[in-house]
Amino acid sequence: MNKASKYFREHGYCSIDLFLRIPDLVQKCKDACDSIEEHDWTYIIHNSTEEIDLPYNVPPARLKQVKAGALKVYQEGGFAFSFRRLTDLEGVPIHPAMKLFDDYLTREDFLGLLSTLSGRLIGAMEVRYINRFDQGDFLTTHRDPGSNLGIALNLTSQWNLNFGGLTFILNESQSSVHDILTPSYGRLFIFDTSQRTVPHFVSMVTAPPAQNRIALIARYG
Repeated sequence: MNKASKYFREHGYCSIDLFLRIPDLVQKCKDACDSIEEHDWTYIIHNSTEEIDLPYNVPPARLKQVKAGALKVYQEGGFAFSFRRLTDLEGVPIHPAMKLFDDYLTREDFLGLLSTLSGRLIGAMEVRYINRFDQGDFLTTHRDPGSNLGIALNLTSQWNLNFGGLTFILNESQSSVHDILTPSYGRLFIFDTSQRTVPHFVSMVTAPPAQNRIALIARYG
């Protein structure tokens, strides 16, 4: 624990195996994810002209258009992303899994762990959603904005690292790779989003269509 906390202070992020520390929390989050149906996931895509959340039943031609735009920006080295997610949308009833995450991510033992690792007081949860990376999905280099810190809890069992979906941490000038974080089951990444934002990206996923990379994302004040 001291080693991870020291690393967070020095580098602006750290990574721990949450399953070893709070196994029931990880399992409950995984169970909640397993309750999400295919039609619950939206497509969140950012290209050169728009950032949009598209429903599951979006016309294929429209989905192909915005995805092609994002891929073009990706190939040109710009900022773009394409993946699936479950979040709160205006006019749509909150998904039962999201209600559970509200409870799990504000548990006293979990917030205490975040405080110990970061050396900070942990305020209210400001953002939370679940992301899902399917074949062809990616997230190019960016920094996470926020008032305190962010987390990513990986919930994919036995992810094949050859399929991509790795988080690459870059140096400050973004000229070289400082570290690579693997999305192992129960692995928790903690990022500074205030004092020292860290440039990073998620490599394109090449997994077969039946497999995907899932993570629970949250930001705290």
